[in-house]
Amino acid sequence: MAYTPPTLSALITAVKADMNSRFPTLDPTITNSFSASLSEVIAGGTNGNYKYLAFVLAQQFASTAADEYLDLLAQFTGITRDPATKADGDGTFTGVIGSSVATGDELVSNTGARYSVDTGFTLAAGSEDHAITAIDNGSAGNVASGGLLTLVSTPAGMDSTVTVASGGLTGGTDRQTDDSLRAEILTARANPPQGGSFADYDRWAKDATAVTRSWVRNQATGATYGDAIPAGAVWQYIAMDDAYTDGIPAAGDVTDVQDYIDPLVPADMAGYTCIAPTAQTVTFGLSIVPDTPTGRTNAETELKSTITNEGIVGGIIALSSFQEAMARVPSLTTWTINLIDGVAPAAVSAAAAKLHTLGTITFT
Repeated sequence: MAYTPPTLSALITAVKADMNSRFPTLDPTITNSFSASLSEVIAGGTNGNYKYLAFVLAQQFASTAADEYLDLLAQFTGITRDPATKADGDGTFTGVIGSSVATGDELVSNTGARYSVDTGFTLAAGSEDHAITAIDNGSAGNVASGGLLTLVSTPAGMDSTVTVASGGLTGGTDRQTDDSLRAEILTARANPPQGGSFADYDRWAKDATAVTRSWVRNQATGATYGDAIPAGAVWQYIAMDDAYTDGIPAAGDVTDVQDYIDPLVPADMAGYTCIAPTAQTVTFGLSIVPDTPTGRTNAETELKSTITNEGIVGGIIALSSFQEAMARVPSLTTWTINLIDGVAPAAVSAAAAKLHTLGTITFT
């Protein structure tokens, strides 16, 4: 039987009654009397103890634990929270031949993210690629190829603008959230190691780097989604929602997972391949009432959440899922999904090897 702790008011009433039974000459029902005040102090302290005990109990279970207590439960399951990491990659430096940049010289993006030069150099050509690393941890340091950075203090002969080279600045991730870690613990407990099950591959990918979702397929299951997988082989598509806005990992992330899992693949497997899906954007035309900036932001948040939670590589998201997302948007009196991908609203199928991601939303 569940136990419900008494409320503060119930505790005050009980303590006053106990006080009156033990000290008949005192009357705790008299407002501001010594016995009334003492009763409230005792009841308040007892109520605090109840709350603390409830907190301690909550930390014993992965479904309710938080912060460092959740980390301890993760360790018991053989899982470690993914730490925040720094983005890195190459920048294209241009300037007069013979001009130099020192190790540690800083650059900044238009969003304020800061970077430093890994190793100092002297230009032997007018344009050269050199390694740079974000100074701060986090996904904010990721910049796509072609993005622009600015040298904080431009050395003589160097151009102040540096272009992010091919491959971009990648690998920057935020610290794994409690909700993400909690889900990983519960999944691991529900799927104990089985020497190469689909659940094992999902676990291994998340152990390798900040993978949040994965789709593991063999020849039989892959045929459902248009994957031409060789007999006896395993393909695994991965997404990294905490590192990239659309969840699509960079080539270096795929390599990290591939290298981590290769030694773990059962000997009787024909091969393992980690793959980054291609983004298939889903666009919307919406009408909302009232049409406010907050309403638009909330609508975008709910649609993105639905696409992240229900998107499947090569799979389908039902129209009803998008309708349910709009129904969850707070403060809207009415709403209409006018278009999805430029046509009448309908379920959205992703092509083989493609993953649903949120595209533009047009409000009318």
